[in-house]
Amino acid sequence: KKSSSTKSKAAPSKKSKGAIKQQRQRGMETIDPDLLKTFARLQMVEPTPLDGRLDDYLGTGGERRKGHEDSTMLEVAQLRHVLAVSVAIPLTSQRVHELAPHMKCVLLEGLAASGKSYLARLCAAESGCALFNLSPDRLARAEASGENPKSLMKHVFQAAKTIAPSVIFIRDVDAYFPEKSKKTKATDAECARKLRKDLMKEIKALKPGSRVTVVCTRTIVNNAASSSDPKGFDKMFNLRLEAPPPDYGGRRRILAKALEAISVDPIDPTRRRTGDESATLACYATAGMTTGALFALVQNARDDVRSSRDPWRALLRRVEESNAASKD
Repeated sequence: KKSSSTKSKAAPSKKSKGAIKQQRQRGMETIDPDLLKTFARLQMVEPTPLDGRLDDYLGTGGERRKGHEDSTMLEVAQLRHVLAVSVAIPLTSQRVHELAPHMKCVLLEGLAASGKSYLARLCAAESGCALFNLSPDRLARAEASGENPKSLMKHVFQAAKTIAPSVIFIRDVDAYFPEKSKKTKATDAECARKLRKDLMKEIKALKPGSRVTVVCTRTIVNNAASSSDPKGFDKMFNLRLEAPPPDYGGRRRILAKALEAISVDPIDPTRRRTGDESATLACYATAGMTTGALFALVQNARDDVRSSRDPWRALLRRVEESNAASKD
C-alpha cells in the first residue's frame, strides 16, 4: 500500500502533462527573472524609447567618402526607407515577417560618429521591439565578472525569441573577425573572437516568423588603403548599408538641432540678416564632418555660442580655429 501511494503521488496529473506538452510545443514561454537581472547588470538589455522613429535620424542627401565617389551609397532618405521596409515593418507583423525576404542580420557601416548605433536603436524603437546588446565590450564585461559569455549569448537569443519582436544589437562586429596580421591581446576582441562560431550558429538558426533581427555596426576609415573584409565576414549578413556623412542641407539641419539642444535659437529674427550668411559659411566649412562630430562641435563651443550675438559666426570661428590647428 505504501509503495502504491508513493507511486500515485509521484505520477504527474493529466493537467500537468498537458501543460508540459503545451510548453514544449510553444517553446520557452517565460524568462528566468534572475537571468533578466544579469542582462540588466551587464547592460545586455537596453530600454527602448517609445517615441523614437527612423525619421529622427537627421540629414538630407549624403556625401561620398574620399576615393569612393563612384560608390552606390544610399542617401539618408533612402537609407531610412530601406531600414523601415527591411527591418522595422517585418518585425511589427508575424505574417509579414514570414512572407517578406528574411533579414536575419543587417550591417550598418560608416565613418566614426556617423549615427550607426543610433540608427540601430531607432529600428527597435520604430517597431516597439525589445533591444538586446551583444557587443564585444558587453561580452568582455561579462567574462570579467565571472559569467560564461557563451552561455549568456545563447540565453540572449532564447530570450529574444521568447519576447519577440526583438532586435539584437552588435557594435563593432568586426571584432569577431580579427585580422591575422594583427595579433591583438585586447580583452574585447579576444572574447569576441572565441564566440564567432557560436554567434554565426545562433544567427543561422533564426527562422522566418521568429521576429528577431540582428543589427550590427562597423566603423570604416575614410582614407583606408583597402576595404577588404575578413574571411567569412560577408556571409554573415543579408543586407549591408552605409551611413553617409551629411551633405550641406543635412549639416544645416543637424547644426540647427544641436543649437536648439543648448537652448539657442538658430533662427533669431533680430540677427537674421547676418545669421543667414554666417550659417551658410559654417555649413560649407563643416563639409565632411559626421553627425556626431557636428553635435560635438556645438557642445564644445556652447559657451561662445551662447554669449555671441551671432551663434553661427561663433561656430564658424571654432571650425576655422580647429582647421588651422590641424594644419599646424
